Amino acid sequence: METSNAQYANLQLLLPYLYPGNKRYIDGINFASGGAGALDEINRGLVISLKTQARSFKKVEKILRKQLGKTQAKTLLSRAVYLISVGTNDYRTFASDSKLFDSYSIEEYVDLVIGNLTSVIKEIYKNGGRKFVVMNLWSFNHVPAVLEAVASQGKDAQLKQLNQLVEMHNKQLYKALQKLTTELQGFRYSYVDSYKVFEEITTNPAKHGLKEVKSACCGSGIYRGIQSCGGKGDVKEYELCKNPKEHLFFDSNHGSEKAYQILAEMAWNGDSNTSTPVNVKSLFLS
Repeated sequence: METSNAQYANLQLLLPYLYPGNKRYIDGINFASGGAGALDEINRGLVISLKTQARSFKKVEKILRKQLGKTQAKTLLSRAVYLISVGTNDYRTFASDSKLFDSYSIEEYVDLVIGNLTSVIKEIYKNGGRKFVVMNLWSFNHVPAVLEAVASQGKDAQLKQLNQLVEMHNKQLYKALQKLTTELQGFRYSYVDSYKVFEEITTNPAKHGLKEVKSACCGSGIYRGIQSCGGKGDVKEYELCKNPKEHLFFDSNHGSEKAYQILAEMAWNGDSNTSTPVNVKSLFLS
């Protein structure tokens, strides 16, 4: 998704922050960490937490001030667009971790996630950021790993709970962004409704050039929802489809390149049904 939006903005592909030898930050940088959540506890020790990513941004801000000077760095950071997409791992962890489930109500847990996410946005704002693209979460009804668990283990109740968390998260996220516009002078955002985009894709797959919206391209199991793609995990055998571009999901948990291209196009050029109050293109041009 980050790559597709960079291409729409005519930017170079964004290198990871920890890419060896990279010190050129004026074209943008990618702080993302696969498997991370909004909360520090999610996959602790295996990922770079969201708060750590925010601290890395502050280090980049200091480097830019040294390289460009305070005034030019401030202008660059205020014109930059910050893409934030996080939350799925927080809710999958909550639904599968009985300790978390017993410690918090659903409402309390969503408040924690939204609170952490908005605190990071405020931290970026404090250090010069003004324009943000924030993506909501799509339904777990479309994730092959979850569909696999429902089909093979009868985890219907967990799926229902996951979708309840997603719906609550999306509503609270939208309200939080609206509130930030009243609290932070000059704060602008594009709320990308990936939930609606994926519902549209699964309802009309042929319209978007897709043929398969349930089974992943790579994996094993009924929906290829067992994380065995590549044979490097506990399950060694896996199937691989002939054309990944025909699938909504590439593996058990991740969308295909085609899916992210569709999402990026709708985020960039979309109307108020997919990007509000403005689309990503308008945010870049403003």
